[in-house]
Amino acid sequence: MSNVSEETSEFDIEQWSQFLVKVRGEEQPWTIVLFVIFLLVIFFVSLVGNILTCFVIYSDKTMHTATNYYLFDLAISDLIVSFAMLLEIYEYLSDSYRFGHVACKIHYFFVILLWNNSILIMTTLAVERYIAIWHPMMLKSTPVWRRVMKVILIVLIIAIAETLPEVWTVELVRTKKSAVCFTLPTPFARVINGVLALVTFVIPLAIMLFVYTMIALKVNFAEKNNSSSQIFNHRDNRRKVNKLVIALTLSFVVCWLPFCFFRVLIFVYNMRQLMHLTKRPSVRWRKILMYDGIQCTRFLYCALGAATEARSDGEVRRGLILMLSLEPRGEDKDSLEVFESAYEFGRNAHDERICRKMFPICPFKSSLLLDLIKYLLSHHLFTYLRKLRKQYGDIFQIHAANVQTINISNPKHVEIILSGTRFIDKQMPYTFLRPWLREGLLVSNGKKWHQRRKMLTQAFHFNILKKYLRTFTEQTEKLMVQVDIEAKKVHCDVPPLITNATLKIMCETAMGGANEEHMQTICDKYLKAINEIGKSIIQRFCRIWLYADIVFDYSKIGRIQKKAISDLHHFTMNIIRDRKDSHSNNIMLDTDNGAIYGRKGRLAMLDLLLENEKDGAIDFEGIREEVDTFMFEGHDTTASALSFMIMRIANEPNIQKSIYEELNSIFGESERLATIEDLNNMKYLECCIKESLRLYPSVPFISRYLAEEVELGNYKIPADTLCQIHVYDMHHDEHLYPEPETFIPERFLPENANKRHPYAYIPFSAGPRNCIGQKFAMMEMKTVMSTLLRHFHIESVTKHEDVKFTCDLILRCTHPLYVRFCRR
Repeated sequence: MSNVSEETSEFDIEQWSQFLVKVRGEEQPWTIVLFVIFLLVIFFVSLVGNILTCFVIYSDKTMHTATNYYLFDLAISDLIVSFAMLLEIYEYLSDSYRFGHVACKIHYFFVILLWNNSILIMTTLAVERYIAIWHPMMLKSTPVWRRVMKVILIVLIIAIAETLPEVWTVELVRTKKSAVCFTLPTPFARVINGVLALVTFVIPLAIMLFVYTMIALKVNFAEKNNSSSQIFNHRDNRRKVNKLVIALTLSFVVCWLPFCFFRVLIFVYNMRQLMHLTKRPSVRWRKILMYDGIQCTRFLYCALGAATEARSDGEVRRGLILMLSLEPRGEDKDSLEVFESAYEFGRNAHDERICRKMFPICPFKSSLLLDLIKYLLSHHLFTYLRKLRKQYGDIFQIHAANVQTINISNPKHVEIILSGTRFIDKQMPYTFLRPWLREGLLVSNGKKWHQRRKMLTQAFHFNILKKYLRTFTEQTEKLMVQVDIEAKKVHCDVPPLITNATLKIMCETAMGGANEEHMQTICDKYLKAINEIGKSIIQRFCRIWLYADIVFDYSKIGRIQKKAISDLHHFTMNIIRDRKDSHSNNIMLDTDNGAIYGRKGRLAMLDLLLENEKDGAIDFEGIREEVDTFMFEGHDTTASALSFMIMRIANEPNIQKSIYEELNSIFGESERLATIEDLNNMKYLECCIKESLRLYPSVPFISRYLAEEVELGNYKIPADTLCQIHVYDMHHDEHLYPEPETFIPERFLPENANKRHPYAYIPFSAGPRNCIGQKFAMMEMKTVMSTLLRHFHIESVTKHEDVKFTCDLILRCTHPLYVRFCRR
């Protein structure tokens, strides 16, 4: 050829192409049939084996470890490579490569990339085993999922770097009658294949020999080092470990030598020597050896896992798939006995550290379809989390979206997190509230939280709360008028009725009052916006791709939230503006206790904030933050609690009768309004409210950010972890509350309540970051419930066992809560 370079003396592309076509044409029919059968067998075995591997790792919660994540990645790579065999079969049966030059390059790129990726993953597995035994604490410095994803990404980048030079040597070799996609044995290709043989086989093999030798040394010298693991005191067990590490190394050699062998051939021999060698069957069948070796890797490793883990009691299924995972999984003492003990020995060598027991890891398989759908559908999230708690107990962890979350519902663990000031900071999912509440008391951290908490606490002092009682009774009387209207209907949906009343109570008390006509016109708009923003925040939390603000802001959910926030801010700005305009004319100072009062002689939290603004303790933005926060927290949580209580009391006629008898003993036939003394005497009603809050906590989850390492019982939780406290699950724990679904107010009589752990009941949270307005809320609920039950008998329509919950900012139900009001 006229355009052939100076390399022509060693490599002639036309001569090489004619030779390849000639070799293919000389194939006997029986060899072609045998070749195709072999490849088809390898393909189907690979397809079934790799799919089974992925499925078992996915379905077995005890296999969600770093090692098995790598195995999962390896199975996916091999599964994709196996589909390339179909193209090999087609190419071999046809007389020409029909897909063109670009397809030839792409085909080889992905096949070689995935081969290289598999080799690197196997090397990574060996290194992970070495670190797990020699330096076990290194693996716990970062969350497992985060570490694995970083390593897999690095492995992929290295595999691409190894693949690109080799793909450069692949060409579509054409003749007049045929075309073959093949590696050209040019001098450049020979150098590349020599380097890759070193990088993809010799170096990984050397690493494996080193790390497995070190593992064997660690195990064999365990007795000299006074290992606490008794299993290595037996010679047979040490021999078993030695055999396993030798088998792992040999399996790599057996499976990947054919792949390396072809690269070595191109590196060692020139074109004419290759033309002679390629006539030999051992080389002409190289692809069978390569594909077969790759797929044998899976079954060798699975067999080794079976040898380690199989038990006569049914552990064979896990043993056939598990690839010697070294990460401890809960307290499963039967699995991986030998290597689990090696891990124990390695970590005991770090005697300055407390031994770590890892808690159960729930199968949060957000990458797989079934659980992805469950998680994306936020109305199923509440039920799904209940299922996880039931399955994995009162402490388990979830890894998702590069975030590690520890979920707890044991009061002993809860006390450690909530008591004191070590863990008062909040992050996810509270960060999603910041566009709305900014740095209000609910979501602020650090110095700002301490300063605001101290400032606002005086607005909820008990002596000040007495001043609110008149507003409670006035608004409750207005509520009774609405209930009278609803009593004429077949049934009434409770939440909208109660929510409207609690919102007005909040405006009259904490915000110092508002124009009645103005309030009525914007109240419905505010409540609608509250519902929309709650849904949007939970939907965002369930959709990982919406975590980035730039993505969320342009999404449909983001636009809905933006509109809702605008309406909410408009509502609170009107309250602040109205109060600020009338503040100078209407306030008066109570010289006895130094409290600031609004018109009608009532203290207003907003007035307190405005006074602090004058002193420079808070700016206008700070006032807005706190008004937004208290308007939401002050009405919505109380409305939820009252709504569920009314529904449940309607379902408990005997309980309702007992409450009425207590109220009758306090008020008799009098129509007078309740006083503070009356509220204090409502002991049974208070027990009923507490029992209702146990069954239906307004805030079913509490989150804390763990900025430092903490021990929870036998478990050590690393820093930079989110802690999710399952209040609902703890309140329904049968070990804490026998017959947890039964309404038993007597649980909260002093003689019974004192027997429980103080953190077993936390409807208002607990510790320094508990609900600042819990006394306010209890007074409000007592006032509303006592007035309602004095005037109305409540009959059930919605049965309590039919109530279904959904995740929102507070506890809500998926359907209306219907009751029937009957005048007494």
